[in-house]
Amino acid sequence: MTTSFADLGAVIANLRSLTCKYDLKIQLPGLVVVGSQSVGKSSVLQAIVGLDEPFLPSGDGIVTRVPLHLQLKNKLDAGQAFVTFEHAGTKQFSLQEAREEILRWTTEKCPGKEVKDEPIFLTIHKHGLVDMLLIDLPGLTEIALDGQPQELPQTIRDLVLKYARQEENLLVAVSAATADIATSSALKLAREVDPRGQRGIAVFTKMDMLSDRELVRRTLDTSQFPLKHGYFGIVCRQAKPQSRKDDEDSFRKLHSLDSVSNFGVDALVERLGAIYKHELTRQYSDIQEILLSEKRSAEELLATLRDKDSPEDRLHRGIRLCQQVDKCLKDVLSGSPSLVLDFPELVDKYGVVTLRDIHKRLRRQLQALKLLGDTDWEQAVEHRLMANAGGTNTDASMTLDIIKEILSRRLSTLLPPLCTEYADGISRAVRAMVQNFVPAVADLSRYPAFKQRVMEVLMDFLLEGEKQLRSGIAEYIRQEVNYINLLEGEDEANEVLAEGAEKRPLAVLASYVFGKQKGSELLKTVVAEYEKRLQVCVPHFVVSKAEYCLILPLKASTLSKLLGEFTQDGAMLELIPEDKSEAETRKEKRQKVDNISTALKELGCLV
Repeated sequence: MTTSFADLGAVIANLRSLTCKYDLKIQLPGLVVVGSQSVGKSSVLQAIVGLDEPFLPSGDGIVTRVPLHLQLKNKLDAGQAFVTFEHAGTKQFSLQEAREEILRWTTEKCPGKEVKDEPIFLTIHKHGLVDMLLIDLPGLTEIALDGQPQELPQTIRDLVLKYARQEENLLVAVSAATADIATSSALKLAREVDPRGQRGIAVFTKMDMLSDRELVRRTLDTSQFPLKHGYFGIVCRQAKPQSRKDDEDSFRKLHSLDSVSNFGVDALVERLGAIYKHELTRQYSDIQEILLSEKRSAEELLATLRDKDSPEDRLHRGIRLCQQVDKCLKDVLSGSPSLVLDFPELVDKYGVVTLRDIHKRLRRQLQALKLLGDTDWEQAVEHRLMANAGGTNTDASMTLDIIKEILSRRLSTLLPPLCTEYADGISRAVRAMVQNFVPAVADLSRYPAFKQRVMEVLMDFLLEGEKQLRSGIAEYIRQEVNYINLLEGEDEANEVLAEGAEKRPLAVLASYVFGKQKGSELLKTVVAEYEKRLQVCVPHFVVSKAEYCLILPLKASTLSKLLGEFTQDGAMLELIPEDKSEAETRKEKRQKVDNISTALKELGCLV
């Protein structure tokens, strides 16, 4: 049993639908209509369709400016013809509405007078049509007219060649019968892409303008430039099918063409339908292989899908998400190469480089730190301090008390803002890191409630670390102040201590400078040495403290923190809803298998 032409339309429509819906790599054969401007390509298409009313736009110049993929589909009932467009779904257009829609699409896709490869797909449904797929292209032209882009002729030629070179397509080369066949742009292009003439069929329009009987027969002679599917001549001045048929009958009688089988629109349509069906049958094995491959892939996926999402599955899915979050934070905090390559913009904006910049800024600020400014060295201040130190007692210990008091006050004033600024900056950077990397890297988008709760847990976790960091910094500053207060004066004679005894650095310094320097010089020396100590010790402590309070907990305890939060009292199941996408995917793949099976069955009837 073979498929009739009426069934062929359903096969073509089904294959086009599958190709579009599932993005299949099926290249359906098409009858590519090529020819120069004004040779009557549109008239040929109108005649092939056989409608009383035109469905293609008309006008001067280049009217067809996008590829037009036209399927002719025979419908069983004899009702009114209508048109459907792929981009408009199942909406039915009248012929006039179809013309307007083609113009609208063309104007939207090709502003001005441009020509673009923005194909429009439509189907004409009419009783008595011969099922086939035609592709109408812009007419070839040699020069660009006023208002047209200068590169337009080459643009059109490149577009036509793109379709003509596709081996699955057949070429309908339309030429005017009044022109020399040797100068036909359509036949020249057909010979260029198909030198042996295996895919071509020639159509000559305006046959009624040939008055000489021998010239008519010579035009229909297929030996001039042999084409496998032959030459056809038509007369299609009249728009209405019956009027056109009357003109052809008169021309046939006038030139004694009753025995000629390659004249007339009906003969052309019958031939096009036959060669289109033959070409589709020839490509059966390639199309079948693509469909079978897609079917096997869908069936393999179906075997892994379930109809229901169990609580155990949801719990395991939540645990996997927590593991993804944990791995994400470990990767970003460790400067993972894969993360750097996969998310370069995020790494540049929120990665570990931002933390290092904050560390460097703290060191620069400490290097510029001055415990005592120029105004502190004014003579009035110096004399006032020294003159009142210990009343009448002016020994070294009294001078040391002045140093300790000044350093303690200045340290308590200058160091807290710097350390607080650092703590705030490092906290903001780590929070931004978590807020931007976790949603991007971990697959949380499908579960917004779970995502929100994960971020809340992480933010609370960081808040605990931030409190520890600030508390640690405050304690460190207190220790520095106490360290200053431990400063003691010593005589140079007592600088040598008992073996194993530890000497405090500032005490050593004080014992060294006392008796050698006086007044402001003594103060300057001690302060300068202490500033050097701060430049080394403060960055080391606060950076280490930030690492201990913020970074290490994220690396070491994120997973346990999340699992501890979500595995209590069914919290995970409340945040991970039942996933219906698997059941929906199963339904979709089952439908795909059924659709492909139907298409394979229909296609098999062609051979």
